Amino acid sequence: MSLMKKKLVKIAFYICFLLLLVCHAILWILHKNYLPAFGPFIVKLHNQVITSFAIEIFIVLIFTAIVLLLKNPPKILIRLSIAGFVFLVTLFVYRTTVLLMNYHVKPVGDMVYFPELAQAFINKTLFLTNPSSTRDLTYFNGNWYVAFPPLAAILMLPSVVRSGVESIDPVSFSTFWGALGIAWFWLGLDGLRQKEIVKMGSGFTFCLTALLGFGSAFYYITISSQIWFISHVLAVTFCCLAFWLAVDTGRPVLVGLALAIGMLARPTIGITAIFFIGILAAKNKTVKQNLKSLLLAAAEMAIPMAVIAVSLLAYNYLRFQNWLDFGYTTMNVGDALKANLIDNGQFNINYFQKDFFYTFLAAPSFSKNCPYLIPSYQGMSLFLTMPVLFLLFLTFSKREWVIAADASIVLSLSTLLVYFNTGAPQFGNRFSLDYIVPLIAIFVVAAEKKKYSWLIKSLIILGIIINTLGTFGYFGKLC
Repeated sequence: MSLMKKKLVKIAFYICFLLLLVCHAILWILHKNYLPAFGPFIVKLHNQVITSFAIEIFIVLIFTAIVLLLKNPPKILIRLSIAGFVFLVTLFVYRTTVLLMNYHVKPVGDMVYFPELAQAFINKTLFLTNPSSTRDLTYFNGNWYVAFPPLAAILMLPSVVRSGVESIDPVSFSTFWGALGIAWFWLGLDGLRQKEIVKMGSGFTFCLTALLGFGSAFYYITISSQIWFISHVLAVTFCCLAFWLAVDTGRPVLVGLALAIGMLARPTIGITAIFFIGILAAKNKTVKQNLKSLLLAAAEMAIPMAVIAVSLLAYNYLRFQNWLDFGYTTMNVGDALKANLIDNGQFNINYFQKDFFYTFLAAPSFSKNCPYLIPSYQGMSLFLTMPVLFLLFLTFSKREWVIAADASIVLSLSTLLVYFNTGAPQFGNRFSLDYIVPLIAIFVVAAEKKKYSWLIKSLIILGIIINTLGTFGYFGKLC
């Protein structure tokens, strides 16, 4: 960027920053009298969306202002500033979607459970006392337990300690962490470009980031905010953090730590470690060329993951007196799923045909009335909800990190396709989020093929439209 352009960018930023401060001050002082003149929606947008992350807005703006004041700011600071705006835009879209749908989730009574589990931890117990519901809880020795790993409850602890269970807004919690994950994912993609691991334009980093944020199951999952979905959001978010750390730092122990935290939400996210080992090999020639160095990097990454794995097993023992019992096989699920668990267990090859169909083949049914195309809420083909996947053949490469990404995707699928549950009710396939980070990341290979760039971008936009309609349809707000 030329010196003149840099000066213009700085001037434009400071003008916008000043105007925002002035406008915010005016609205803060006079909004009760003047804001209603713009209509009820603008009032709600200001009160329920903008003010809900006003602190985050000013942190990003002040940080960016400081960066622009530096004569030659380091690239990492510039990238963090951009990531901050990615976070703000994503959070704005998520919470505006919530506003448009008038969607609310109570911390008690709407199958969130994690605030209640946080309170249980405060009370020095591992079970829920008088749970608001017993659906998808596990009954053992006269008590109801949350089978799902406890990361969300741990993150909610400070708020519950300070203000109680009712202070938790599950939707705000989920959308905050979801938007943060999208910002970390952008940093990972941009890092691949900055480190010249791939050769693509900066525009594609935003396209692929939008694909994860709005063109995949992550969109509606982040908004839903019940227990199953919050676990997915946190697992993907910390997988995105591991992606960024793998690309930018190349330190296996930090990557393993981020991934280990994600495993506290959903242990299956740990399979993506294969992908990150490939990233570390691509970034470090010593790791790539020396088997001993590769094994050492893998061992370093595995240390925090092993600690968390053992902790989860100990958590099982403290709850169910069995190291290997996660509580899923005796969970209070629907009759159909309970029959599956009794007859075939949690994982069985007998589930393959059904799981494969709802992952790759299921299509919507037609209706004469709105919305005309009715998705199958048991699941729907990933190729229909993420049409860019039709171009997977463009991602074929002999590069080590791409092969590692493919291996992690295949290994994840090999477990998910023999799982007792398809993920229903859902739009698309929510279990795809277990491997969504390497799946989208390999499309940077396709982005290098410039003659296909218009087609890739078009299919990404189509996927965003489909998932936006699917999100509104899932919550019954489309017609």
